[in-house]
Amino acid sequence: MYVKGVAATTLDDIRTASGTSKSQLYRHYPDKDALARDVIALQATSVLERQHQLPQRLNSLWGRPNALPSGRAEAARGERA
Repeated sequence: MYVKGVAATTLDDIRTASGTSKSQLYRHYPDKDALARDVIALQATSVLERQHQLPQRLNSLWGRPNALPSGRAEAARGERA
């Protein structure tokens, strides 16, 4: 799906790439749309979790000298550059 896109990828392509049997694939996914929804949900969750962790690692914007262009950090704090 990543290479060809959802529309051009068949369930047989997915089955071959994943090494699963047809019965295993259809047991969990009645059609390609159901599989695509799960893939998208899984990827979205992964991206959102990574994005959520970024601010957790930041102590403050001011603690990062390159976080804002020169003079902007001072201006944001009400100071003169």
